[in-house]
Amino acid sequence: MNNIQEKRERMLSMIADWQQSGKSKKAYCAENGINEATFYYWFSRIKENDTSRAGSTHLNLIKNLH
Repeated sequence: MNNIQEKRERMLSMIADWQQSGKSKKAYCAENGINEATFYYWFSRIKENDTSRAGSTHLNLIKNLH
């Protein structure tokens, strides 16, 4: 796995953790020392990429975020 794929997997894990926390994005970022801009960037990138691929394993995660 290359660095970009590894980073994407870490971000997917972070977003899944946020989703399970029940906290707002802002609160989750503050409590976990995550830059909000970085979180929103990855949130939008993952949403954009995964919703464009019907066979994605992460599609259900993204659908459940709303």
